[in-house]
Amino acid sequence: MKISFRILLFLPLIQFLGCRATGFELKGKLNNANKVELYFDQLLPTQVTNLDKVVTDENGNFEFHTEIPAEGFYRIRVSDKNYAVILIKPNDRLSANGDAQNLSQSIKVEGSKEAIEFMELNSYLQKTFVFQDSLQKVYYGYSQQGHPRLDSIAQSLDLELQKSMYFKKQYIVKILDTKPGSLLALAATEQLNPETDVQYFMNILPHLEKNYPNSEYVKNFRLKVNELSRLAIGTPAPEISITDPEGNPIRLSDFKGKIVLIDFWASWCGPCRRENPNVVNMYKRFHDKGFEIFSVSLDKDKNNWIGAIKTDGLIWKHGSELAYWQSSFCKTYNITGIPMTFLIDKDGKILAKGLRGQDLENKLVQLFGN
Repeated sequence: MKISFRILLFLPLIQFLGCRATGFELKGKLNNANKVELYFDQLLPTQVTNLDKVVTDENGNFEFHTEIPAEGFYRIRVSDKNYAVILIKPNDRLSANGDAQNLSQSIKVEGSKEAIEFMELNSYLQKTFVFQDSLQKVYYGYSQQGHPRLDSIAQSLDLELQKSMYFKKQYIVKILDTKPGSLLALAATEQLNPETDVQYFMNILPHLEKNYPNSEYVKNFRLKVNELSRLAIGTPAPEISITDPEGNPIRLSDFKGKIVLIDFWASWCGPCRRENPNVVNMYKRFHDKGFEIFSVSLDKDKNNWIGAIKTDGLIWKHGSELAYWQSSFCKTYNITGIPMTFLIDKDGKILAKGLRGQDLENKLVQLFGN
C-alpha cells in the first residue's frame, strides 16, 4: 500500500505526550469517546503499521506507551476513515484533545514545535481547500441558474482562485526556504506541481539526506526526484523506437530539427478520441511552420488502431508496440494515464508536458505565432 503525503497534509494532527525511558507516551482526552478503541499507526511511504491500541475510559481519556522507531509521520485513528496525522520525534512530549467523531478537524496538539508547525500547515491547507471549493460551488450555482453574466462571473471567480493558488504556493515555498532539511518541508512538497516545480524538490533533497540519511521517507523522495528530474522541462526526451502501421521502424530522433508533439493515446481511450479533432486542427494550422506530431499508441489490436487513425483523420506519423500498458515507452515516460503529451523542441529537449485543448494552442502560438 503506497502512502501519499497528500493524505497526510489534509488531515490535521494529534497531540502526543511524554517520553519514558522505554518509549513514547501519548496522553489526551477526546469528546464523544466513551470506551472507544483508538489505534496508533506508523505511516511509511509503502506501508502502514499498527504500533498500539488502547480503549478510552468513560470520560474519553487515553494513553499510549509504545516505542517510536524514528522521527516521522504517525496517526491516531478510530477507523480507517476517521484519523489524524502528526509529525513526531521519539522523545516528544505531546498532548492531544479533540472529538472522536471527527479527529481530522478537531485535534489540537501541544508540546512539540515540529508537531505544531505541521498542524498549522494542515490548518492552512484545509482553509485554502474550503475556500477554493466554495468558488467552484458558487460557479456551479450560477451555471445551474443560467445566469446571463456567467462568463463575467467565471472570470472573477477564476481570478480569486488564481490568487488563492498563488498565496498557497508562497506559503509552501517559504517553508522550503526556511526549513529545507525538515520532514515538514518534505510533506509540504506534496502541494507543489511535480511537473513544473521539480527544482524545489531538488533543492531540498541534499538537506534532507544530510539530516535523515536512513529515513525511508527521504529514500522514497530521492526516487521520486530522480524520476521527475529525468523527465523535467529542459531535459533531453528519452528515445522512442517502435514501428509504424506498415511495420517500418520509427524513432523520436527522426523528428530532430522540428517542434514535435509526442501524443500518447489509444483507440479505446474516449478522452483521447475527443481530443483528436483539436490535435488535427493544430497540425493543419502549424505544420507548415515546423510543427510535427508523433502519435504513440497503447493499442493492442492493430485493426482497431489503424481504424481509429483513419476515422479521426490523423494524418501524421504513428507508432505502437501493440502491447497495451506493457509498452516499453510507458515506463520510459512514466505514462500512467492517457491522453498524455510531451512537446519537444528542435534539439530534442522537453518543452512542456500535458498540453491539451486551449493550453496546447496557446503554447504553439507562443512558439510559431498566429
